[in-house]
Order: sequence, then C-alpha cells, then structure tokens
Amino acid sequence: MTTPHIIKPRKSAIAILGGTFDPVHHGHLRLAIDLAETLDLEEIRLMPSFQPVHRDSPTATEKQRLTMLQLAVEDIKELSVDDRELQRKGPSYTLLSLQEIRKEIGSEQPIFFILGDDAFNQFDNWHQWQEIINYAHLLIAIRPGSHSETSQQLDDFIKDNEYKGDGYPDTNFGSVIRMNNPILDIASSDIRKRISENMNIRYLLPAKVCEYIEQQKIYCNTHSTL
Repeated sequence: MTTPHIIKPRKSAIAILGGTFDPVHHGHLRLAIDLAETLDLEEIRLMPSFQPVHRDSPTATEKQRLTMLQLAVEDIKELSVDDRELQRKGPSYTLLSLQEIRKEIGSEQPIFFILGDDAFNQFDNWHQWQEIINYAHLLIAIRPGSHSETSQQLDDFIKDNEYKGDGYPDTNFGSVIRMNNPILDIASSDIRKRISENMNIRYLLPAKVCEYIEQQKIYCNTHSTL
C-alpha cells in the first residue's frame, strides 16, 4: 500500500510508541517525529514497557531506561514519556495501557498505536490482541523494501479492518493503517553489542543519552568509546 496523502485529522489526536527502549535511539525518535508531522498529532508518547511479554527482559534498569527516554525527548516538543507501565509493574500488556489512556482522555479523541512491521507480524500472539483495535487505530510503520509474511489469522484481521480511504480515518479507533516510513536501520541490540565491545556509538542515539550510558556504565563493565 502506498503512503496515503497527508490530510490532517479533524480532531486532535495522540499516538503511543511502545517498546523497551534499551536504549532509546535515533531510529525511535525519527519515526516518532515523522509520524507527528504527517498526522499533525498533538503529541506522541513514548511508553517504555516494564516486563515485555514477547522478548527478553531489558538489560538496563527501569530507572535507567526512563532517564534515557527523558533525556532523549526533553528538547523535542512533539514527544513526551508515558511511564505508566513502569509504574504498574508486572507484564506490560498494551491492551491494559490503552484502556487506561482511553479512560483518561475520554472517547472523543483519536489514539494511534504505532507498531513497526516486524512487531506487527507477531501481533496475533499478543494478550487479547483483537480487543486492542477497540481502543486505538493501529498504525503500522512499514520499512521500505520490507516483505515480511504474516499468519492467515493476521491477514484476515488486516482485510477486515484496514483503512483504504484517502488520508486518515476520522474515527477515534478501529482501523489498521499501513504506512511506508523512512525507518532508520538502527537496533538497540546492536548498540548494546557495540558498547560491550567498546566500540563507538556516537550518532546512533542522542549525545545526552550517550553521556548517561557512559556515566552509569550501562551495558558493559568498561567505558565505551563515545
């Protein structure tokens, strides 16, 4: 599906970008900023998970990951940090977080939940995944050139719920929107590996985050080359 024409939603909207952010990097930030501009979003919240359900536990502590996120977004007006899953503890279920957010903001404001296509390919393994669309639109950021396969169950879900109109839906939830985005090919796992091998990580993540990692000696027992 080609990128839709940019048409601003009639109502102010927010978007949620979840993840472990272990650590946060420029790939996360660039994706969020691009979507904020394209959708004319009121805000994008970066929501770190406490205990991810479908991946290994984070290496950095919850306090360290939260601090890195706060440092990363402090000069970007469109972005904020939502730490509800860190506060809630336990398994980080997206459905529960979206239910909480919907209760807080009411029923009249659109919510977009952002997923990379690699995460969306496993979406039908998530906790009560079919209920999530009742609280937010699913915005799938597709990496250019990506041709990942999905299950038949997920294919049917897309077919039933994909938004195919011009621009973006004027409803507050309920659609799957696939959008090609210039996602930077940066991975947190690669950054952690580079740090453990004392390699340079400059320009992969914000300078303030680099400095904090160095100060806290996160991901290794020796100083990384910044």
